[in-house]
Amino acid sequence: MSLLACCISACVTVDYIGKQYTPTTQVEMYFDEADIKKDFEVMGTMQAEAGEFINMETIQEKMMKKAREKGADAILIGDIEKKLSGTDTQTRDDQRGGVYSSTTTQEEKFVKAKLLKYK
Repeated sequence: MSLLACCISACVTVDYIGKQYTPTTQVEMYFDEADIKKDFEVMGTMQAEAGEFINMETIQEKMMKKAREKGADAILIGDIEKKLSGTDTQTRDDQRGGVYSSTTTQEEKFVKAKLLKYK
């Protein structure tokens, strides 16, 4: 595995707090509570955090994996945010004796969700 691939896969963290049940093999995903047609209990909440270069599909895969591990039947996606996490400024001399400066910003993505257990 390349260093870049290793870094990318490690750049998604998923935190969970709540109940745990026997792991499941299939988890349904919802974005609106009104779409859920079964009775359920909220078993816990989860938050995923990822760097700006991680795509949302990768974040979704990590969240679904965690939901299966915790025994959820469904996941209800809540807030999706991008937040500024820092800036990086580099200054160097240009070839004509002047100074060149560039600033880049780093963003992080946050996705919050509820894990659901059907009754």
